[in-house]
Amino acid sequence: TTPISPRGALHFYMNGAHYLAVGDLYDKAASNSKIYRWTGARFSEFHSFPTMRARDWEYFEIDGTSYMVIANYRDVIAYAVDSKIYRWTGTSFTEFQSIPTIGAVDWEHFEIDGEHFLAVGVAGSRSHIYHWAGASFVDFQFFTAQADTVTCEHFEIDGMHYVVQAFKAWSSLTVIYAWTGTLFAEFDAIPFHYIS
Repeated sequence: TTPISPRGALHFYMNGAHYLAVGDLYDKAASNSKIYRWTGARFSEFHSFPTMRARDWEYFEIDGTSYMVIANYRDVIAYAVDSKIYRWTGTSFTEFQSIPTIGAVDWEHFEIDGEHFLAVGVAGSRSHIYHWAGASFVDFQFFTAQADTVTCEHFEIDGMHYVVQAFKAWSSLTVIYAWTGTLFAEFDAIPFHYIS
């Protein structure tokens, strides 16, 4: 079966093959999001994940091992649902770690000086950054949200690392944080009107 209400497609390349992940935003119950593998002529279903209104996917690698994190937005009752990290076993993705999130909308993996981080944008509340501690991700830092986060993005300029957080509000600031060597500190804020 195909996702009922697809959202958050991601292409990634793993072990010599092309894949397409498609999240399911179906809002009536838990549903299955899918990964499709390129056969040379088309994409065919490869793997299925139980998700709750999945908004985003992020594929990344650590020390040669492949991972996939899925942003679970909410269930039929509340926004406080765990997002899941899956690890590639060689034949399939299996659940590796569960991270408490409240209305997760966006995941971003990035690396600074060999250290791995995951940033998650959420609906209101606090957006968090997690740090790879060698065997799992641990909570590293949080940013207070002005409104529902639309996206969080990492970028680098002249060797400096930044994370930007954009909000869904009629009038808000898109906040840029700069890496100080030990944490992210607010660096700049750009006024914006409604981002969708």
